[in-house]
This record gives sequence, C-alpha cells and structure tokens, in this order.
Amino acid sequence: MRTLPEDPLRATIFEDGQARAVIDARLDNRADLLAELGIGDATLPEGALILAAWRRWGEDCVRHFVGDFALIIYDADTQRIFAARDHMGVKPLFYRADNAGLALASEPKVLAAPGAPFSDLSKAGLIEADVADFITGQLPRDHRVVYDGLWRVTPGHILSAGPDLTPVLTSYWQAAADETITDKSPAALRALLTEAVRCRLRSPQPVAALLSGGLDSTSIACLSSQLQTDAVDSFSIVFDKTPHLSERDYIDAGIAHGHFRPRHVAMDGYAPFGDFEALLKLEGRLFGAPGLRMTSSLFQRSDSSVSVVSCKSMCATNWPCSGATRRMSASASCARPKALNERLGSTASKFQRWLRS
Repeated sequence: MRTLPEDPLRATIFEDGQARAVIDARLDNRADLLAELGIGDATLPEGALILAAWRRWGEDCVRHFVGDFALIIYDADTQRIFAARDHMGVKPLFYRADNAGLALASEPKVLAAPGAPFSDLSKAGLIEADVADFITGQLPRDHRVVYDGLWRVTPGHILSAGPDLTPVLTSYWQAAADETITDKSPAALRALLTEAVRCRLRSPQPVAALLSGGLDSTSIACLSSQLQTDAVDSFSIVFDKTPHLSERDYIDAGIAHGHFRPRHVAMDGYAPFGDFEALLKLEGRLFGAPGLRMTSSLFQRSDSSVSVVSCKSMCATNWPCSGATRRMSASASCARPKALNERLGSTASKFQRWLRS
C-alpha cells in the first residue's frame, strides 16, 4: 500500500549491488539522513534511503532512524540476513525458523503454511495458553504467535542470520527516561506533540483522523487540522440510542475547535465479537483489542482517497465496551475448567478452519 509521496507506485524490492531489501517504513528524520549520506534526491523512496544507510553504517543503521519501520535485507555477498523492527513495534514483522530454513513476513498467516520445504504449522494445533489469554483479556505471555514455531520480531530489536540461517535477536533500543529533556513546561510538550503530528501528515492522499472525544485523539485531530490548509475528514463513533455510552458532546466540542468535515458513525447494538471470524481472517492472529470491530467499521466508512493518521487507543478502559469486556473476562476467569475448555475448543476450531481454507 502506498502511504508516502515518495513510495513507488507498486510493491518494490530495493537493490544495491548484491543486496536486496523489502521495507515498510516512514522515516521522520529523512532530511537529516539525506544530508548525512550526501544524497541530493529528496524524492528517494524510504526503502532506497534505508538501504543506503545500511551500506554506510551496517546493522547500526537502525540507531540513526527516527520513525516506524520493518525491514529485511539480504546480502548475497556475505549470505547474511539483516532484519529490524522499529522502537515501539508499530510496523509488524514475524519469523519462523526450523529445519527447513528461515522465513520472515509482515503477516503471520503467510508464515503458517508458506509451502515446501516448510511444514504446515496449523496441523500442530494452536497454543492453547494464548487462546486462554485471549479469552480472559490477558496480554501475550511471550513473542510466539498463534502456533509454536511462529514468532514476533521484538520491538526495538535486530534479527540477524548467517549462512546457517540461525536467527539471533539483539536489542538496539529500550525505553528509558530521556535526561536530555529538561524543559517540561506545557509549551514544550505542545511543541513536541505538534512535531510528532506534523511528521505523520506526509501522505499522497488527504489526511483523515479518528476522533473519539477523548484527550489523546482530540489533541491529535485538532493539531492535524491546524497544520493543514484544507478541512480534515474526521470519523467518530456515537451511541445516540444509549446516551450513557455516547461521547458525542466531547466529540462535537473537538470538532468545533478545528476545521473538520465530521462523519458520525452510529454503533448502537455493538457486539465486540459480531464479526469474529472475519476479523480473525483479516488479522491472521488473535488480537487483544475489544474495540477492533468498531475501528474496522470506521475504516470501512472511509475510502482509499484518504489516509487515517491518528487513532484512538484500543485499551478496554477507553472504549464504551469496556464494561462488557470486563464482564466477559470475569466470566471466563471464573468458569469451570470444562466450560473454559469448551470455549477454547470453539475458538480454536474457528481459527483452524479459516487458516486451512
């Protein structure tokens, strides 16, 4: 999908000598990188820029990047694979490594059964502990995904492998307090937030925003409106038939503060698992986001002519469905083992069916 003005019109394998790269990225410090590398072409795609940075700094190139990225580079001269994921894990990246070799992809369902010589991991069954965690609303226990043998590349990590294709993960960044930030005034916070929003407005299409009426999405949406000359398309969920769940007053207050073309999407009668099988097929994995169906509905109401750059957090405490989620979690946690096993089996069976289809 083309998300940046510099992106090629179609999916591209970037090449430099014997090196080949596939990259999904948005670099916010493009100008600095171009200057450091002595590149004068400001229209250079992100993939070519990252490949040039790898040529200059090797695996340390990730320490020069500011932004969201997932990258895989294969060097035929050394027969080495270098892959990396951004600091916070915004861009997805998965891998499997066994006797058949090493495979990486941005979607886990691609790796479950990629074909010979790799085995079909779905035949080994699901990781039942992960399904139990999903039903009870717990975070994943580790970086396995769906099946034993399928893993996430950890955020802030590098994956490297030599000719023997044995993957080695190395951390290049960990979250820590930034002691260099001494000005903690509201004005300084606003300047940082404004710059962060500005970086995410680089798009070949007009920009849209998800506006829930909460503090985070309203701040981002209003700043994006102030930073652009044209009105911003905003998409908001409302529950007019159940006023105690609706945040329309807060949404309208945010809309009045900026320059928007507002669109309100009614979600009365919302059921978190109403389209469960369709969402499983879309995600390719279990997802700890009870509001995912609402977010999916918002994206379906938009079209390919806009890019949504700001999203409301899908934490259960922030969504109107949080009460239902807590009740479901309590019910699953207190269920008898037999009842819980039946729910696990039902979920596992649905997941197996679409993966094999």
